[in-house]
Amino acid sequence: MLAATALGVPVREFGLRMGGAYTLRASARCGRDEVLISAAGPLFNLSLVLPFLFVPRIGGQIALCNFVLGIVNLVPIPSSDGLRILRMVSQNYPKAKERGNV
Repeated sequence: MLAATALGVPVREFGLRMGGAYTLRASARCGRDEVLISAAGPLFNLSLVLPFLFVPRIGGQIALCNFVLGIVNLVPIPSSDGLRILRMVSQNYPKAKERGNV
């Protein structure tokens, strides 16, 4: 949500349900922004792993949960950030190749 707001993409709603967290937002203006927004959640989870390893008692378990959640969110399965990233990259790769950016 913070990444979308920072990139100027309006967020209409966010919440939790049985399948996990969700956001209802407008589409980003370009594929790069969509990839950044989709990658923000898993990257945040992965960035929390190291700090939680230094928390006594429960820190290791929280670190493991964040690691697993970050990795699972990057797997391209339906309604995951990984699938959004894969779609954006695969749609924009041919265009970038034509422009000579790849």
